[in-house]
Parts: sequence; C-alpha cells; structure tokens
Amino acid sequence: MSKASWWVVLMVVSLGAVQVLAQSSTTGSDSLNDDLAELKGDVAELNAELSRLEEDILFPPATQVAVFLSVDAGDAFQLDAVDLSINDRRITSHVYTDQEREALAQGGVQKLYLGNLAQGNHRVTATVNGRGKNGQFFRNQQNFSVTKQEDASRVELVVRAQAPAFNPEFTLKRWQ
Repeated sequence: MSKASWWVVLMVVSLGAVQVLAQSSTTGSDSLNDDLAELKGDVAELNAELSRLEEDILFPPATQVAVFLSVDAGDAFQLDAVDLSINDRRITSHVYTDQEREALAQGGVQKLYLGNLAQGNHRVTATVNGRGKNGQFFRNQQNFSVTKQEDASRVELVVRAQAPAFNPEFTLKRWQ
C-alpha cells in the first residue's frame, strides 16, 4: 500500500458471516482501486512462488520429468486429442477445445505432464488424433526412447503437418 493512505481493516464475525469494513484517510475511490490492484499483484506473486515451492517438493530434480506439446501445422492440421504413455502406462490424455487449438496455433506450448521418473531408459508412446485440411481424420502413434538423467528432464512433443501431404508427423526433442 502507498504511504499516502492508511487502512484499517476490521473483520467482524457475526452469525458465521464475515464482514470487512475498510476505512481510509483519503477520500478518492481511485486510491482504493490502486491499492486493491497492488494487493492483487502481491497475492499473484505469492501464489506463483508457492506453486514453484510445491513443484520442487513433489517433483525433485533427480526424478522430475515434464512433457510439453507444441503444434507447427498452420491450418493444415487440427489437433483433436493427445494420449501419452511412459513404459506402457498411460500418464495423460487431453481433448482440445477450439480455444486451446487457437493458442497452440499461435505458438503456445502446453504442459502435458509433470511427474517423477527413475533414472535410466524409458519408452514414451505418443498418440495424436486430429483432422487434416481436407477433413480427413488421422490417428498416428509413435514410440520414442528417452534416457532420464540425474537432473530434471524436459521434453517437447512437436506436432507438424507439412506440404504436400499434410499428414501429421511428430518428434520428441529435449529441452536444455
């Protein structure tokens, strides 16, 4: 809060309801709006920090693996769904909305999975469902070999559909 104004917040608990009364030394509602906006920003920063701390506790770097998805197909391919398995165990499945497809088409990247994985070699199986430019449905499945190192592993599943056939192809690449 700014030094120009001071706030007294009194919480009154009455019959199970909480009422918040605010009193200000300034009379403008703009000052109140500015202070509320600043407070919202502080809360958002704290929430982001708590999420990072929770991720560090639940997924330590020695076992952490994250799988992201991006689409580089223009209007040649419309992604409908993705299934992801590691070592023949299904870990995630996602069906896409129009809004999510639009975000991916504009260069967005989706976190498909965040979890723990022992060090060593693992088999990742990705199944992509979608429609081509002519409305033809595609269902492609591909296996990848991934070696989990002792640090956090981040990989990206990249879906592409290029001329002339515009058939969806996908690769798995490691993020550094």
